[in-house]
Amino acid sequence: NHFLFTGHETLEELSLEQLKALFLFDWEGLNRKRSESEIRKRKVRRQRAMQKMDSEGLRRWVFAKACELEKTARITVPAVNWNGESKEEERALGFVGFLFDDFRVQAWRFFLVGEICKLIMTSV
Repeated sequence: NHFLFTGHETLEELSLEQLKALFLFDWEGLNRKRSESEIRKRKVRRQRAMQKMDSEGLRRWVFAKACELEKTARITVPAVNWNGESKEEERALGFVGFLFDDFRVQAWRFFLVGEICKLIMTSV
């Protein structure tokens, strides 16, 4: 199953074959050793469950599993770098850019203090 994935697929782009491979993978077995009989039994149970699911059901399962793995810090979501070159980025920056226009990485503490002051002043 190594070669099924490029590592750059979105959830919507996953093929049925990829969804099935993710569903059948032993995610819980990553943390502990299983006997051969346990592995076989689990595989049979998963294959039976998979037969009852359509591609959208598999897609929902994969999404739920990814959320679970992220919450337990077993996988991470990479940071997104914006450079403001795409139309979507320009539009998004137009909506929320005022929140960090004055932000400087080296002075993040002052930015936080300033935002808290603004929050207090507007809630009074």
